[in-house]
Amino acid sequence: MHLRRSLLCVLPLLAWIGVTAEAATRWVSPCGNDSWAGVSNVCSAPLGPKRTIQAAINVAVAGDVINVMPGVYHERIDLDGKAISLIGIGGAAATTIDGDGDGPVVTCNSLEGPATVIQGFTITDGATAGHGGGVFLALSAPTISGCVIAGNEATGSGGGLYGISASPTIIGCTFSGNAALRGGGAFFRFGAPTLTNCAFTGCDASLSGGGLMLEDNANATMTGGSISANAATTGGGLDASLGTVTLSHVAIAGNQATDFGGGVAFHLMDDATVEDCTFTGNVMDLGGHSAGGAMSIAACAVTVSDCDFDQNAALFGGGAIVCDDAHGTSFSGCTFTGNENQGCCGASAVQAEDSTLSFFGCSFAANSVSQYGGAITMIAGDLTLTLCGFRNNLAMDTIAYGAALNLFDSSLQAGLCTFVGNQAGAGHGGGGGAVAGWDCNATFEGCAFEDNATLGSGVGGAIRMERCALVLDGCTLTGNDAGTGGAAYLLEMSGVDIVDTTFDGNAATGDGGAVYMEDGPITVRAGVFENNDAGNAGGGLFTAGMLITPNADHPLDLLNTEFRGNHAGVAGGGLCAGTPTSVVGCAFVDNAAHDGGGLVAVGTFADVKLYSCRLESNEVTGTGSAMVVGAMTSGSRAMLVNCIVCCNTSPFGGGAVMETALGGHLDLINSVVADNTGGGIRINNGATSSTVSNTIVWGNTGGAELIGLAPTVRYSDVEGGAPGVGNLDVVPGFINAAAGNYGLAAGSPCIDAGLNWALPADVQDLDGDGDTTELIPLDFNHQPRFADVAAVADTGCHGPV
Repeated sequence: MHLRRSLLCVLPLLAWIGVTAEAATRWVSPCGNDSWAGVSNVCSAPLGPKRTIQAAINVAVAGDVINVMPGVYHERIDLDGKAISLIGIGGAAATTIDGDGDGPVVTCNSLEGPATVIQGFTITDGATAGHGGGVFLALSAPTISGCVIAGNEATGSGGGLYGISASPTIIGCTFSGNAALRGGGAFFRFGAPTLTNCAFTGCDASLSGGGLMLEDNANATMTGGSISANAATTGGGLDASLGTVTLSHVAIAGNQATDFGGGVAFHLMDDATVEDCTFTGNVMDLGGHSAGGAMSIAACAVTVSDCDFDQNAALFGGGAIVCDDAHGTSFSGCTFTGNENQGCCGASAVQAEDSTLSFFGCSFAANSVSQYGGAITMIAGDLTLTLCGFRNNLAMDTIAYGAALNLFDSSLQAGLCTFVGNQAGAGHGGGGGAVAGWDCNATFEGCAFEDNATLGSGVGGAIRMERCALVLDGCTLTGNDAGTGGAAYLLEMSGVDIVDTTFDGNAATGDGGAVYMEDGPITVRAGVFENNDAGNAGGGLFTAGMLITPNADHPLDLLNTEFRGNHAGVAGGGLCAGTPTSVVGCAFVDNAAHDGGGLVAVGTFADVKLYSCRLESNEVTGTGSAMVVGAMTSGSRAMLVNCIVCCNTSPFGGGAVMETALGGHLDLINSVVADNTGGGIRINNGATSSTVSNTIVWGNTGGAELIGLAPTVRYSDVEGGAPGVGNLDVVPGFINAAAGNYGLAAGSPCIDAGLNWALPADVQDLDGDGDTTELIPLDFNHQPRFADVAAVADTGCHGPV
């Protein structure tokens, strides 16, 4: 019996000795006692649980698991470099380590590695005059999971957690209600922390990184989780500088800052990547610089992909993003929706200065700003846009500019982008319903501008630019509206090149239904101006030079361009030209105005030359159904060579081509004026020096062939006859006038009936041989002018085909 009792006493002791000889499971409980062995969860001596967590850590060895029973533990603990697992078995909701106003609450500063595990605790009420009120990590890389780090504070950095030269793995943790000077929720420096599915919420930093601050880390990553409702001066949610950072699938919402980066602030980064993240409702508070509601980027490049920026706001710049010296920053597959700039200036979505930015496949919708750049403002930088869409963005002030894009001293390359329904101005001025620019270089390739507007007296329904170089290549501008320049308003441009671009259904209450151009060179090649409308002049295109400011050296060049179905309330249904203008191979068809249905040459220094052009079926309620020369002021000049003016309509005697009483000069050479209603050529200038040479004037009704004061007519075929050398009064023998073919049929009396020297020099080099001193060698059909042995010019626009 005595032997049995002895064995019963010794066996448990042996068992305990055996456990302590190797890795063990240890226990901590509010009902425990630090003098007990801590190897049982039954609260009784001698094997029962420890009372304090630190007591269990002190006796633990590598590989031990310390299970902490639910309860509140008022203590501070140090893992002491041990590779042990500290588990709150009831989870963070039931197991709390309370620092009672002292901190750090948890310390790992002795080379702890990933095998040191802290799991399932609430770590709270830690406070320190230094760093890390809740958790302090140095020279360590523990694994922390399922914890809540809340209500801690530090006078220095890392209110909830501070890591220096630390690379922890943190999984499924929540940082809430922590505060510090920097990194209210957590602060990491000189490490490579990995955070997965963590939440930073309601934390505060006096300076930077309300939720999280990352400084000079080798490779900090945050995957999943959220950063929300945090606040700081800079980087309300996250502040990152130097080193490398990756954010992936993180929701960043409702954060606030006063200077930069309501959601996230990046500066001086070696590399930063943000992918598949959402930025929602982040704001810049009043005061400070208040820029970059969702993100600020300074002196570094950030790669942003597949992110959504919604309902973010700032006071002075970049409702969503502000960039400064952010060369190489790129955005792809991102959306910017409903972001707002609440102050006077700077974009609602992205504002950048001294930066190089690229956007690929991004969309900007319903962003709003007071004055400049509803979606993007670029200052002294380079911007590339590819496959991006801008829809229903607003610049809302009384005088506002560039509801989608605003450029200052910058370059833009935009390809295959769409600008739809953007609007600038609240009714009294401004310009650039979609795009505004000053001192910039902008190229748009394959872009579409549709239903953009500048309200009231504003200018440039889609585009407003000043002192810029502009290229539109393969673009469409449709249904845009403004006070002046329905689609585009261009002022003092260094150069404008429009290629293979269509302007359709644009409108202006003043001048330039589609385009208004003042004081600058403009070239249009293979363009289409169709169904545009101006309340005053230039239904399709309006150019002004010395009419407004003295600048006669900036010409308009039109090549193979069509003006169809345009309308002007006063003059120039298709074109109102107030600058030196060259028009080659163009068509003016079905346009309408009060005067000058097809076009008008207006202003003292308008010098319009048309080569191989067709002016057909235009209509006026006044005079000059096809063309008027000398409108508004004296001194305008026009020359038509190899042109067809046919089937245009004006009231009785209005004429198809008119020179006004204000004065001007008109030369028709090797052209056809036929089958117009309202008469042929009308001259109202008593001191005219105009000439009609090698030209057919025939079949015009509702008025005489030559109305008013006679020009000098020579070697021409005029129905009813005209005084002058070499003139004819014979049926010209057109190939098929009813079908619009006004070439000379074989046997026509007008073949070889012209005067060679009536032709002007080939200053446009129409045949491309480099000789601009020869007489124009080609006819309307771009065929050799002298096609027979006689080498004598025909009368009319072209011979048999």
